[in-house]
Amino acid sequence: MISVKDAKNKLYKSVKKMPATIKNISDITGYFLSESIKSPVDLPPFDQSAMDGFAVNFDDTVGNMNNEFSFLIIGEIKAGDKPIKFLKKNTAVYIYTGAAVPINSTCVVMQEKAVVKKGSVTISLSDLKTVSNIRSKGSEIKKGQVALTKGHQINPASIGFLCSMGIDKIKVIDKPILSVLSTGNELQRPGKKLSPGKIYESNSLMLESVIKECGYEISKINSVKDVKDKISFCINNMIKTSDVILISGGISVGKYDLVKEILHNLGVREIFYKVLQKPGKPLYAGKYKDKLVFALPGNPAASLTCFYEYVLPCLNKMSGHSEFELNKKFFPLSKPYELKGEKDLFLKAKIENDMIAILEGQGSNILRSFTESNAIVFLNSGNKLLKKGSYVETHILPKSL
Repeated sequence: MISVKDAKNKLYKSVKKMPATIKNISDITGYFLSESIKSPVDLPPFDQSAMDGFAVNFDDTVGNMNNEFSFLIIGEIKAGDKPIKFLKKNTAVYIYTGAAVPINSTCVVMQEKAVVKKGSVTISLSDLKTVSNIRSKGSEIKKGQVALTKGHQINPASIGFLCSMGIDKIKVIDKPILSVLSTGNELQRPGKKLSPGKIYESNSLMLESVIKECGYEISKINSVKDVKDKISFCINNMIKTSDVILISGGISVGKYDLVKEILHNLGVREIFYKVLQKPGKPLYAGKYKDKLVFALPGNPAASLTCFYEYVLPCLNKMSGHSEFELNKKFFPLSKPYELKGEKDLFLKAKIENDMIAILEGQGSNILRSFTESNAIVFLNSGNKLLKKGSYVETHILPKSL
């Protein structure tokens, strides 16, 4: 049986980045750039007014006793209008935010600081500051300059920036597509009266939900009874259409735990099987060519824990994350906790008031306490009493803080 540390190390070494792919920028939020992007244009592409007001050509050789100057208004320029190239001395145009500023403009004066009367505008000398309120051509980025570097994760601001440079397609690291298979004779879909000896199937929809919450897509989701041929057929189909396959249940050591043998027969190479941890000891990880296969424990809380601790980091690494594991911090315990046993522990927990509370209901089958969790506490095996205020390793769940 392998330790948690060794299992994760072996797993991460086997994970490769997904290949680069070209996508429309409307579809790449959350993706990572596979190469640096240079701007194809100056931005802004011309001298641009930063506000509504007056663009003026000021001849400062003309004195005025009151330090006020009048300019003949010769027209207006709206955003999108063909630019007026030059202004005569001591003339002005009304200009709108984003409009092209005439090349020889001294500055743009905001309309609140100008007095308009009979076709002229009067402005104080103190407001006639050279190039004020003008966004100069290329002041944000110049043509040929690196705009976004390789490895940058695309966010909404990145999308806007790319659009402003006229870019509509970009090369990014692709994200893995997943399939989910839930196995077990005892499983029954929710929505109908429960038959004797059956339980409602929860793992497939739970895993679908967490996969989507974490920003990944599912190709197939199935539930199947413990019949060798049916399980084999489903897994073989999923391997053809997915990059990562998650199988829930059927991975322990009972007569009807068929998954490990089926995976071997399909040519899946084992990375590890069984981890010295609680919950989730009967965890399997394997590889088929460049595809990852996980057989997760059937108990729902154990299955979800293994997803967060093993599957999600792999998905993140495949997608280009440099920091791919759950965010790790140390918090003080809100009350004592007695640690016993030879297995490392993953404990459902809640961060409150800058402390961590280990929740009641740590059984591998119990989801109720998981619904209140925003973190998982990781404790190395051993026998000791952790006092209130003891700092413990805390893995923060996605979307929690």
